[in-house]
Amino acid sequence: MKTDSETKKDVEDEFHWDPDIDAIDLAISAHNGVVTLGRLRTPLEEPRWLSTVAALIAALICGMQMGVTARRSDLGELDNRALISVFSAYTVCATLWLLFATGVGILMAFKFGAPEFGPGAWLTFGRLRPIHTNATFYGFASIALVGLAYYVAARSSGAKLYSSALARTGLVLFNVAALAGTIALDLGYNDGDLEYREWPWWIRLIFLAALVVTGWNLIATVARRTSKDIYLSNWYILGSTLWTCIIAVVAIVPWYQYGLGQVAVSGFYMHNAVGMWFTPLALGVIY
Repeated sequence: MKTDSETKKDVEDEFHWDPDIDAIDLAISAHNGVVTLGRLRTPLEEPRWLSTVAALIAALICGMQMGVTARRSDLGELDNRALISVFSAYTVCATLWLLFATGVGILMAFKFGAPEFGPGAWLTFGRLRPIHTNATFYGFASIALVGLAYYVAARSSGAKLYSSALARTGLVLFNVAALAGTIALDLGYNDGDLEYREWPWWIRLIFLAALVVTGWNLIATVARRTSKDIYLSNWYILGSTLWTCIIAVVAIVPWYQYGLGQVAVSGFYMHNAVGMWFTPLALGVIY
């Protein structure tokens, strides 16, 4: 919280940008955060719009100062540390998955020129390629974006994260799904030639559980917001999480997983995993 003298100085500084306004000719005072403006010139010497501009500038400065102070006061030091801890955990895990996925991609590129390198079945292109794509999508990108979503949702709502325990539970589920999927694919266990959903169905259930936990936590966090309106970013963030839960359920339902139905569901999942998960989630974070 700024002192009255600091607030007064900020108001005076705002008038220095226009040579037609001389702060010396203004009587500026501040008391308990309230700025009072007077004049030393006569009404004939003072431009008519000066008092209006001065009032607007003073209101803007004081309003911004009070808004930032109020928003910060809603989040205690422990809440800030908990949020930063969750964000850091997600960032570290996402970075590790990025390094792993990049390493697999480099190995695949190397094998194009030296196909005899690593002749074992567990290093064939047919197994490495889905490992690379799934680790990138669900290990790196999903974890990184969810960590950012938690941070943005809490900060933009001016509220503490609903549950750090739920956030960490979701992180564990994301990592278990990505790790189990990687091992299964490398051992030759998969759900067929279904791009972006090669993981066996029970591993995709773990990923769905992570999405449900994440959606619950994000919705509860935004529900605690200090303002009436929901910040634009959070509409994208919440929407992408809920949409992806529906997409994941459709991808697991077994009734249409044969013949033409399988083709339709596979196309639905593959395109919407990008269009309804990564795209709006990233857009919300950017906003």
